[in-house]
Amino acid sequence: MDLDDMSRDEPSPDHAVKRLRRDETPIFTNVPTTTDNYQELIYTISGDGSSRNTNSFDISTALPNEWLLHQHNECKTPSNDVPLTSTSATTTTNTTTTSEQRQMLHMELESLKRQLAQVKRRLEPAREACAAAVNAKNQRTGNSKQKTTPEQEFCTARSQANPMECLGTKYGLNHKLFLNRSAIKLANLDAILEFSLTTTTTTTTNNGDTITAAATNVFLFADLCGAPGGFSEYLMKRCQQRHQPYRGYGISLLGTNEHGQGCTWKLGASLQQLGNEKVIGSSYWISKGADGTGDVYKWDNIIQFQMEIQQDLAQGGLPLQKMDLVVADGGFDAQRGSECQEEVSQKLVLCELAAALELLKEGGMLIIKLFGCQTESIRRSMRFMYDHFEWIQEIKPISSRPASQERYALFWGFKGLPRTWRGGPSWIGSVLIGSGHLLQADKSVYQHLDDYLDTVDRDLMRLNLKACFEILSNLERKTASLVESSECPHVQGVERWQRNSKQEQRLIKMYRHAWNLHGLQNR
Repeated sequence: MDLDDMSRDEPSPDHAVKRLRRDETPIFTNVPTTTDNYQELIYTISGDGSSRNTNSFDISTALPNEWLLHQHNECKTPSNDVPLTSTSATTTTNTTTTSEQRQMLHMELESLKRQLAQVKRRLEPAREACAAAVNAKNQRTGNSKQKTTPEQEFCTARSQANPMECLGTKYGLNHKLFLNRSAIKLANLDAILEFSLTTTTTTTTNNGDTITAAATNVFLFADLCGAPGGFSEYLMKRCQQRHQPYRGYGISLLGTNEHGQGCTWKLGASLQQLGNEKVIGSSYWISKGADGTGDVYKWDNIIQFQMEIQQDLAQGGLPLQKMDLVVADGGFDAQRGSECQEEVSQKLVLCELAAALELLKEGGMLIIKLFGCQTESIRRSMRFMYDHFEWIQEIKPISSRPASQERYALFWGFKGLPRTWRGGPSWIGSVLIGSGHLLQADKSVYQHLDDYLDTVDRDLMRLNLKACFEILSNLERKTASLVESSECPHVQGVERWQRNSKQEQRLIKMYRHAWNLHGLQNR
């Protein structure tokens, strides 16, 4: 991940993934790689019946864009990854997963989950001890006014454990460009997808007439749980750069619900640019829902959101249609510090999925943030999505911190709602109780998907565990040095960051070019 050459600033071409037919046997290539503090397995799959060795990653010719990238297409098998360093050892294994291999995978998942929970439990006392040691040292040296907090020490240790931290900082890629780091994550994903997010798709009206992109030439997107608006801001700026007319719609919690306080939208600067000649005919509408809260847990708010979208299209003289793209990046404070993020966030994820299914047009795309696929409800929902989209891709972009369990699931080519669809609330209820009418009777057809999801979760847990342990080690080493020595060891840390500042600026410059951010309008 340490890049030191400016000769080429384009993303790696290795993002291309072969699509496999159902009669083809995928081959996994296990590639152990190292990047600063992390070692992980990278899987490369080929669909031609032979293994494709992953080429070593040349840091002088390409930029890594993700920690992990797994793709699941119509044949429902993973995956494609870009190696993170210039060295790799390659071994090839048979991918026909046996029951014994599945059992071993499940055992490893349980073991990783326990280890990750144990490390996370040690982080809170470690950061408190570190802050106390720093403050005690400052007191002894007459610098009592220089006080630190456990949160500050944790953030410092986390930054040191993330070789790509500089990309999302205040003076990183979003400097004067985006309101928060969420926009950088979507820019990262868009670069991996060769900047295809803001393209329109073909749709069909209620009377059977086909509406093509040429007919409307307007890109339609909806942002669920997106406040303060980083995802929407990126999409609007990208459309402006491409002279692509768009209609954007956002809904997000404005008040409070069972999971905490909502967030206000902060898109003022971006909305002011709508008068620019580049985006004539474009608009962005923020919905408060039926009750004024914007809470997606209440289905009446989603119904109101849909009505407002159709009203806006009608007023704009556009055909009534659904969204080309739906993005969902919801989260809340209680989930961020939880040991079981997937379980805590499952209600939010299911509500976002239900709303997205109602909003998407056939052929449309969904991007949603997930924290795992081990709970029964999330697994059932993924099986449903598996049946109703052409293919699935899960990505952990490098703009997402390696210690976080978040990853993004991308669903391509929506096939439309099934005839048995009874509305979002009914679908959520069926997913929660395990009603069989939504899924295929033969559950063995989902075995490839289940293996895929377990593999993704396993790989992400490995990455999370290594990153969290590095954070813990940074805190404990600093505390021990402060306690044992009269000289503050933090000087070495300061020198390290100062020594790397030029390299970080080089990284920022390269990724700004690779992700095509240099042409976007500043805030």
